[in-house]
Amino acid sequence: MRCESTMILKLLNGPITAHNSIDSLDTNDEQEINNFPVEFLSTFNFSGMPPHYLKLKEGAIVVLRRNLSSKRDYVYGTRSQGFACKCPRC
Repeated sequence: MRCESTMILKLLNGPITAHNSIDSLDTNDEQEINNFPVEFLSTFNFSGMPPHYLKLKEGAIVVLRRNLSSKRDYVYGTRSQGFACKCPRC
């Protein structure tokens, strides 16, 4: 995580929640799946993409860098603040 982001998160109240990306191969070939374990896939860091391990706090501003859902207005450049994750993993 970048230094600026860490400093801003420390200013907000509440606990930091960590979110991991989901890494998998879209194949049924067991040999290929064994060649690329999740530990290997999570080491990639692509420009313009969030890190594999993303830290967030409720109240932090999030700006989308990709279109996620045009029906819900989750498109590039959308800014959101103050939401809590309600996914089963959290």
